[in-house]
Amino acid sequence: MERYAANHNLAVIMPAVNHSFYCNEIYGEKYWDYVSDELPRTMHSFLRLSRRREDTYVAGLSMGGYGAMRLALTYPEHFAGAASFSGAVDLADTLYQRRRGGEIDRVFGSMKDLKGTEYDNYYLMEKNADAPHKPWLYVSCGTKDFLYEQHRTFIPALKKNRWDVMSHEEPDAVHEWGFWDEQIKTFIELIYAREEMDG
Repeated sequence: MERYAANHNLAVIMPAVNHSFYCNEIYGEKYWDYVSDELPRTMHSFLRLSRRREDTYVAGLSMGGYGAMRLALTYPEHFAGAASFSGAVDLADTLYQRRRGGEIDRVFGSMKDLKGTEYDNYYLMEKNADAPHKPWLYVSCGTKDFLYEQHRTFIPALKKNRWDVMSHEEPDAVHEWGFWDEQIKTFIELIYAREEMDG
């Protein structure tokens, strides 16, 4: 990532959120407040970063894919684009909850029904469907990934709610770093290609 950033003169900020799903933990740290408010303010005070929406993007893989989508769907006015690679984009998915039950319990306590809440990306995409400024979205997943069914359901829901989304399905790819390495390069290339198209 450091090489990719240097090649494109990008500032890349990669926060650690300790399996929190980028959320405020019921019995722990306030990671959502951290990534959505405190970290951007702090980085702007440390570094000479653009404050323009057109220069601001968010991306993540797996749990980070959920976090990136949640940020973009909650604050569409803050981002030009957002990407999810093999993202756990639906925390209300009961199969996923069973797979990650201990972590979900630790973050959310006894609250297992996340559907229709601020943690539900489907709720957020519908709530902000008519936002005046919305980022374009890139969502990718391998066809052999355990999160592939979430991916297949997420894309049409975004389109139904009038989000500008591009999707990619990699045949036979699983949940692994080789795929994600290629995908972050693809996303960076798309950023610059779209900027050229927009003039």
